[in-house]
Amino acid sequence: MHDLFTRGIGADGKLRPPREQAPELYQETPIGWIPKDWQLDRLGSVIESVVDGPFGSNLKSEHYVTDPGVRVVRLQNIQAGEYSDSDKAFVSEAHAASLARNTVVGGDILIAGLGEERYPVGRACLYPLGLPIAINKADCFRMRGNPDVVENEYLMLFLNSIAARRQVRRYEQGVTRPRINLGNIKRLQVALPTCGPDGEQQAIYERWAAVVHKCQVEELGRSKLLKQKAGLMADLLSGKVEVANV
Repeated sequence: MHDLFTRGIGADGKLRPPREQAPELYQETPIGWIPKDWQLDRLGSVIESVVDGPFGSNLKSEHYVTDPGVRVVRLQNIQAGEYSDSDKAFVSEAHAASLARNTVVGGDILIAGLGEERYPVGRACLYPLGLPIAINKADCFRMRGNPDVVENEYLMLFLNSIAARRQVRRYEQGVTRPRINLGNIKRLQVALPTCGPDGEQQAIYERWAAVVHKCQVEELGRSKLLKQKAGLMADLLSGKVEVANV
């Protein structure tokens, strides 16, 4: 992540040389050194829309239903770079219709406006394409980038970068549970490589996604090996498998 947002992907499909080796390729900005051909702009200027969840009285615990209705995106669903679908909540279709402004569709950016010790405020993920239409709860911002300037996938990654986190810390309020409001979210400065199907934004996202996939494959293999080890140890300790004397 650090290399992707400080060096980017060059025309050859590789990371640019470090600034120490090729200083002419970089420029100094308020958020740090970035490639010279990147732009810098306010987040509020490069998005189509961003909304907070409904006002408290418009979405309360009594509005939730046990039978599946319309999904509600809550803080615990928003992880850094990943949507956690393990915690599900629903409201009726009729109530969701009254909150149409808060509609969330696949590919939208979700941002946590409230944080805690293990889960930083401002963390972001994409709402998965395979999930049904949902609505966002309070302190869960739904954002859509202007596709002519920034792609949602890239913008989500940038919001999880060190450059974005440093800015969020300057604007957050509160001690035990830091919070950031929409006004301050829009003030964040965003580094913008080229956009489009063959642009650098897409190349950065694809490189990140490939690394994440490799990590998931390795973690799956590790889990299988741990289960095999546990089974073997159980067989040995229970006597199911005899150990030959040496």
